[in-house]
Amino acid sequence: AGTQLYLLGVGGNPGLANGTNNGAIVLSAALGDCANLNSSTFTDITEVTTVAMAYALNAFMVDPTHVGAPASNVNGLKRAFATVDNLVDNSTGAALAATPGGNGVAPQQYVNTLANIISSCVNTTSGASSACTQLFTYATVTNSSTPAPQDTLSALANIAAFPAAQTANLYSLVPATGAPFQPTLATQPNDFSLGIAFSTTPTAVQPSPVVIDAAGNIWMSSCKSCLVSTAPDSLIEFSPTGVQLHAYTGSGNPATQVLHLIKGIAIDAAGANIYSLNQGIGGGSDQLIKMSTTTGAVQGGFPVNFSQGTYGVDTFNGIAIDTSGEIWATATVAGAVVELNSNGNVINGFPDFIGGATGIGVDNIGNIWFAGTDGQFIAQFDTNGDFLNDYTPAGLNQPLNMAINSSNELLTINSGDKTLSKIEFFNGNNGSGSPYTNLSLFGATMTAVDGTSRILIPNCRASCPGGGSNQPDNLLRLSAAVTPDTGGSGVNYGAQIPSLSGANSAAIDAAGNVWVSNSVNGTITEVVGFASPTIQPLALAASNATIGQLP
Repeated sequence: AGTQLYLLGVGGNPGLANGTNNGAIVLSAALGDCANLNSSTFTDITEVTTVAMAYALNAFMVDPTHVGAPASNVNGLKRAFATVDNLVDNSTGAALAATPGGNGVAPQQYVNTLANIISSCVNTTSGASSACTQLFTYATVTNSSTPAPQDTLSALANIAAFPAAQTANLYSLVPATGAPFQPTLATQPNDFSLGIAFSTTPTAVQPSPVVIDAAGNIWMSSCKSCLVSTAPDSLIEFSPTGVQLHAYTGSGNPATQVLHLIKGIAIDAAGANIYSLNQGIGGGSDQLIKMSTTTGAVQGGFPVNFSQGTYGVDTFNGIAIDTSGEIWATATVAGAVVELNSNGNVINGFPDFIGGATGIGVDNIGNIWFAGTDGQFIAQFDTNGDFLNDYTPAGLNQPLNMAINSSNELLTINSGDKTLSKIEFFNGNNGSGSPYTNLSLFGATMTAVDGTSRILIPNCRASCPGGGSNQPDNLLRLSAAVTPDTGGSGVNYGAQIPSLSGANSAAIDAAGNVWVSNSVNGTITEVVGFASPTIQPLALAASNATIGQLP
């Protein structure tokens, strides 16, 4: 029990009359926990089950016979195996159209297309055949440390790692007639990323922040009050496999509604509590809300006050928890910076400090950073709440949400000119090449950093009013050096998942899956194996000085 099992089918004759053994055939099925298997378990190993394993376990594979995780990320490995069950039915070898939990739409046509691509190699006499040679050539990623594949599973692992590389060439390998796995994509996709779209009940309204707790559960806000002022908001909780667990609305009457105009959420280092700041309605005060991640029970609704007087968190945007467990928040309207303890008591308040205050982040040293859209500067505080510095790096232009990598470099999107700034923590200067003007950012507002300090940016294009693009939304992945990192180029280097609609916020789990909230259709999209495993919650990484590092 607890050991994860996968099966390999290596070599053999695919059914050809001459009986030739094709040593390039490696098909697989990831079955998961041995405790769930018995002597009657039936597995149909196909090209389809091989696709599911290659994508879900991409971050944990060196090659077909070396799959695993360090002891520090056993949970991430288990979650990766569990993701397989949302893509395929191992008992039939078929791709799923819907997830077993009932609220997810699986990428059936994408999985079948990838299976058809490798079938062209499987159904030949050897790895030296034209079909296998082409597959291995097209699945080789230039300027990458990933070696050229010599078998079908390794080829799929390469494609999963760089899903926008050589898309046209790979798609050309789908048999023109008689493709074995149906339904399949009718036209070439932008890339071969796999996304699962999960719906909510009731349908989420303008969801934005996404965070992940210590158990791997995903939390997303639903701002119904953004449309109907007196309506209750909710925090929606999903299991690591995307099943909706709860939709917590808090408690209180309309005058003191505890969940209202939610713009930011954060989970403490222990993963025990989730915090949000909410604007009061009907005369109610603005509050810091503390809820249990286990039961959803409200632990307290604390008015936000400090010695200068009562301050409302109007148009609240940013919240983060520092290495000592204290909560830092920003509010756009008055540009305030507020430091509170875990019981909601204000320790420090800085009204009118940063005009349009939005971005907030905690680095590996314990410093807290802020940026605001009205002033072209960033501010640095220490964990004692003492102001240290403000910096004015060239090119900063209405900065928004802030992420921090393992080198403590600050990453923020400039909403004024749709660029990305990378700022050095020790002197506030721009990093090499910053600000980056060639990333094709449109309606992007938030960034995230994975366990190898790669940068993930939900890029809202056609679905965002004024986005400036007629292209579908996508999820960008950049290297730590801020270069496109999916193997593609130009405007199509990101993951163009069909379910992305109003792509807004992203969080990365311990298996390397990226969870993206969709503000237009109210869903959350899981992009399977698209990132490196990441320590969650982020406050835990900050407290251990492991932001941007692997679990």
